[in-house]
Amino acid sequence: LYTTAIGNDGNNGRTPATPKRTLTNLLRVYDLDPGDTVFIATGTNAYDVAVSSADAGGKAGAPITFVGPTNSAPAVFRGTAGTGFAFGDSTNVLLRSVKIMRFPTGVSFTGLAISNEIRGVSFESNGGAGGVGIYLNGNGVDMNRIVSNTIRQVSGDYGIRVVGGDMNTLSNNNVRRASIAGIEIASGAHSNFITASRVYSN
Repeated sequence: LYTTAIGNDGNNGRTPATPKRTLTNLLRVYDLDPGDTVFIATGTNAYDVAVSSADAGGKAGAPITFVGPTNSAPAVFRGTAGTGFAFGDSTNVLLRSVKIMRFPTGVSFTGLAISNEIRGVSFESNGGAGGVGIYLNGNGVDMNRIVSNTIRQVSGDYGIRVVGGDMNTLSNNNVRRASIAGIEIASGAHSNFITASRVYSN
């Protein structure tokens, strides 16, 4: 499935020649299944994305994937309120190669969020009081992988924050300029792993 900032929500979104304009419309029209991939083309998208459990149920080896360009200008999600990508009760969802900026929270996982992955995503100025680049929030947010992301918080409190989740892996992330903590593993979170990450100027 395909979206682009210059697409049309009247299109079917099934080919690069007929892309939808918004993920919001695409998720309303289609129920995503394990192995489905949504390709997000270059451009700036001025809206947030809420992915419900109906569209966030991948399987091991067959994730539901949201991916931006890997060899050209990025797909940018820019906002001023809410959360750039909000995943609720998600399993085996992969978010790759997009840029998320100026939302109070860049990406959040809540509810029963298990075995999801954020890889190669750029976060910039997701801020304000309580602002978080990547937020894993809740006792059921377990075994997720946060890998090779770049987080630059000019006014946000946290780069990556884990509250209550268990056995999440944070690897090869680059976090700078968060006002409270680049990476926080908060009370109630157990057996989380941080490896090979760089945290500086916080």
